Amino acid sequence: MDIVESNPFKYLSHLSLLIQPGTDGDVKTYLSQVTNELKKENENLRTKFQHVHSSLESEVLKLKSQIDAKEIEINRLRDEMRNESAQNSEKYFRDLSIEKEKLLQFQSELSSKYEVEKLDLEKRHREVIYKS
Repeated sequence: MDIVESNPFKYLSHLSLLIQPGTDGDVKTYLSQVTNELKKENENLRTKFQHVHSSLESEVLKLKSQIDAKEIEINRLRDEMRNESAQNSEKYFRDLSIEKEKLLQFQSELSSKYEVEKLDLEKRHREVIYKS
């Protein structure tokens, strides 16, 4: 094989390779070496794959257990929040009813006071009218 540079003035040969055909033994030895190297590389890759696969599986299991723990914690916090909300609502309605009762009591007191004062004024007015 020749690599030839050609230009308008001359042809120059830069590299020349002469390849001779190999014997059956040489070809078999070469192919055997390549096959053995590929088998070793394949075994190394399988070992690496198994190691990575097992480490990833353990990582997945670890993460799943963490997720489960977090889900349990979320559910617990959600339940606590619901209970606290229910308690706060109950307290709010209880306080509201107490204040409502106080206002009704106050209104009743004012109304009765108003009636007493009204009757008293009417009585005085009658007395003033009858005296005159």
